[in-house]
Amino acid sequence: MIPSLARWCLPLIVLALILPAFEARALTDEQVEQEINKLKQYLYQQQDPQIGGWFGQYHAHPREGGDEQNPEKNKNLGGPTTMATLALLVAGESSQDPRMAKAIEYLRTLDIYGTYALSVKVHVWSYLPDRYLDNLERDAQLLLSGADPERSSWRYWVYPKPSTDWDNSTNQYGILGMWQYAQRGGRIDNKFWDNAAKHFLATQRDNGGWGYRTTDHRLTMTCAGLTCLAVVQQELFRDRDKPVDNIAKAMDRGMEYLHDRYKPGEGAHGGGGYYRYGVERVALATGVKYLKGKDWFEDIGTVIVKSAGGSSVVNSSFDLMFLARGRVPVWVNKIQLTNGAWKNRPNDMYFFSRHLSKLSENEVNWQYVGLENPVMDYLPAPVAWLSSDDKVVFNEKEKENLKLYLDLGGMLVANQENSSSFEQSIIELAAELYPDYKWTGLETTHPLGNLLYRIEGSSLPVKVLSNGTRPLIIMPDRDWGLPLQKDRDLTKSQPGQIMTNLYAMVSDRGSLPNRLVREFPTDSPNRSSHTKVYIGLAKFGPDNKMGNPEPAAWTAVRNILGTEGALNLQWATTPLSEIGGGTVEFDGQPQPIKLLHLAGSELDANYQLSEAEKQAIKAFVDGGGTIFLEGVGGRSEFAVNMERQLSEVLGAGGSRLSSVDPIISGAGGAAGRSVGTAVYRKFSIINMSAGTRPRLGAIMVNGRAAVVISSEDVSMGALGIRHWGVNGYQSQTARQILTNMILAVK
Repeated sequence: MIPSLARWCLPLIVLALILPAFEARALTDEQVEQEINKLKQYLYQQQDPQIGGWFGQYHAHPREGGDEQNPEKNKNLGGPTTMATLALLVAGESSQDPRMAKAIEYLRTLDIYGTYALSVKVHVWSYLPDRYLDNLERDAQLLLSGADPERSSWRYWVYPKPSTDWDNSTNQYGILGMWQYAQRGGRIDNKFWDNAAKHFLATQRDNGGWGYRTTDHRLTMTCAGLTCLAVVQQELFRDRDKPVDNIAKAMDRGMEYLHDRYKPGEGAHGGGGYYRYGVERVALATGVKYLKGKDWFEDIGTVIVKSAGGSSVVNSSFDLMFLARGRVPVWVNKIQLTNGAWKNRPNDMYFFSRHLSKLSENEVNWQYVGLENPVMDYLPAPVAWLSSDDKVVFNEKEKENLKLYLDLGGMLVANQENSSSFEQSIIELAAELYPDYKWTGLETTHPLGNLLYRIEGSSLPVKVLSNGTRPLIIMPDRDWGLPLQKDRDLTKSQPGQIMTNLYAMVSDRGSLPNRLVREFPTDSPNRSSHTKVYIGLAKFGPDNKMGNPEPAAWTAVRNILGTEGALNLQWATTPLSEIGGGTVEFDGQPQPIKLLHLAGSELDANYQLSEAEKQAIKAFVDGGGTIFLEGVGGRSEFAVNMERQLSEVLGAGGSRLSSVDPIISGAGGAAGRSVGTAVYRKFSIINMSAGTRPRLGAIMVNGRAAVVISSEDVSMGALGIRHWGVNGYQSQTARQILTNMILAVK
């Protein structure tokens, strides 16, 4: 049985000064949701409740002259009905809804011969349960019969004989219909795809664009050409170690044309929906995130929302599909290199994302991004996939952004395409970014080895660079990209199983926010003018290389305090042995601190404090300082061990933190909120029987909580990291605990 996902160290610098501001989005997921509901409502309002179909533009209503027995009079017979039905299915409407059931039954009665409408009808059947496979087979074969067998091209009709004429608009819909049929298991001869490739290669203009014919070029038809070549590439060349050169070059030229001329408000075919959905097809097939420097979904989605949809059945259907398909979670960033081969397997993440969507019954997307782009644009996707057969060379900006992405919660999977030079370059990069961490193996008891699929053996075929709480970089011992691109038996292949485990692990077993949801709190534009508050992040051990596994955990708190508390939170790492004076150096100047974060992972679990560290801790607490002791990742061994040592140093035992303490009650300032009812991670609720009370302890000195203790994770929660297996608080509670802590001690 296939498991279901649906059920299921830094230098000593001032980190706060290098982290970027988090800008608010121009378009929100809530707005998208509202527009989707409006478009659904509009389509249902336009439906004929007796017949079940949609009429008007492209297909006259029977009582208004439509002759369904004589389709020659209307080349788009059934067009509005196929479009509205498909759009509502794509948007998640159930085929069992009485309105949908009536539409589907009406479509079963229609003999459609127009290429556009028949192609969309094939799409409808492909979205329905297996009992409609006979309908899919019949209409797909009818659609195929209308194609020129030597060009895989169509004109407006599929009867009475195959077309010897063509235009690239009807070609696009014919090919898309056959592609949808293939995705539901339909068998199509490779000659069909080969002929389609030859046609679009032959009709591309010198400037990289396509037109309806070879005499023009335009955005809509360039989207058609790119989509069809992407389909051909997926169907014919998934077994290749590198893409076919002429198709890859044609697609590169087409993408240059689209990038140069792209505009979100382009109008065509009754309102622009045809064009907008064409752009989305290209983007989802190729993984592109930016067009002319803008996120295509946010850019075009803004146009749709501002237009207050419902202009026509067909246009509204296009826009509904655009919003519904584009808003779904993006789980992986494929890294685009400025120097080196990065798309030898152009469809590895495409096919694997499609596999995950089928497995979980919840669609997920992928995208490719260059590391020179703002980290906040791609941070919501928890995984970055970097694959190449050559040495990887990053410039300083790319290295800075990659490290920031990893520090803020991301994970890099570095896939070597049987290349020792690639492997060595990643090892050298890791040594530069994280000099204090070492590569290790990984046992199959790790969630990567057993979360959904149990991997045989005692160890996984990977090298891992970990901060002790989570993997930062995973490097397979062999190439995983080609098996993923081949898209065969991914439920049985080891790369497919491990990557599925990885997805479940980083997504809290399939729980990721939609594309536009940015869960990090938005920073205050006025933060630099606010009162500064300083805290220290402790490093300890030999050469001060231990501790502080999640150095960016306070970023969300900084933003909350800047927005709600008019405070400018600053933090810096500091050797634990030097904290006795109660100051930490910021920009070359010592600043007094009231709070020290003493955080450790499983790498630090057995650490024994030195005499110098003990003396510094005693002096810091005696001077009025507060220590926040945390077992990051829910690693209680570190917290328990350190609590015992701190109790000895301070001469007091640990107890539960009082519920009236400001850290729990939130009484310390405007940004304070009660965490008396805490929200725990799903893992903690299921496996640790975590109730709703915060499990914060304290070592009391002179009547105050001198040490606040959490064996449950707070830092990973504050970052919004969704890793399964972490015992701790969900992000909102974690951030509020840290916020309350600052307000209580400042």
